[in-house]
Amino acid sequence: MKHALFWFLFCLSGVLCAQSQTDQQNDIDKLKEGDELPEGGVYWDLQSGKGQLNLRFHGNNLRLYFVDEGGLIMEPTFPVALARYYNDLRSSVKVPRDVATLKPSSNGVYLTSSRILQPPLRYRVWVVLQETEPDASATQDDALTPDKQSYGLRILNGIGSGSNTQLGN
Repeated sequence: MKHALFWFLFCLSGVLCAQSQTDQQNDIDKLKEGDELPEGGVYWDLQSGKGQLNLRFHGNNLRLYFVDEGGLIMEPTFPVALARYYNDLRSSVKVPRDVATLKPSSNGVYLTSSRILQPPLRYRVWVVLQETEPDASATQDDALTPDKQSYGLRILNGIGSGSNTQLGN
């Protein structure tokens, strides 16, 4: 009897945890400018000194939020971003070969990409903000792309409830 009760409670806690994660994803979809961004993802200080970037997973997609000094969501200050990445656990070659172009969401609150990232969700990421659509030179992060800002390496971790690691600046 004790074993049956244990397994029942164990399965029930798994169902409740999955429901909680679904609720959190639905809640983040309802956010608008001026709302507080829940914890998660990795941050970079904006080079303008007025806020931060927040890159996070939403399901298997990337979302890039712009937040002010108080942690409130603000309108994206750049219309396009490139997220260069590689899977930290699966890739044997540790170079950022993949690039996702992030563009404004339908509600304009964040930048996103339709690219699906494969699990396990632990990626090394770099972000380049741009004023214009990317071209071939943008993926190389060189001086040929005007009006851009580059943000260095971070480890974006979507596995379990582990924390994200920030490396460099």
